[in-house]
Amino acid sequence: MATPQEPIRVGHHAHDYRQDAWREYTPAELGQWVALLLKRSSHRTNAVKRAKDIYDAENYADMLRAHVVAAREQASADALEAE
Repeated sequence: MATPQEPIRVGHHAHDYRQDAWREYTPAELGQWVALLLKRSSHRTNAVKRAKDIYDAENYADMLRAHVVAAREQASADALEAE
């Protein structure tokens, strides 16, 4: 499988985490984070915290998208190799 490229938004938080730790999340786990953060944001009464939940959901969605792009690139490479 191709290695996902780090989303720009993830790089903004790199100082808080081990290098490349975000790649250890599976696509299913990332999708769960997105869904839970969006649900939590809908329950918030504090607008600042609601915005932070949505920002975090976008961050996890970016990570999920990076996995999708890597899978697409791998599939394209495999198709070329098969020709």
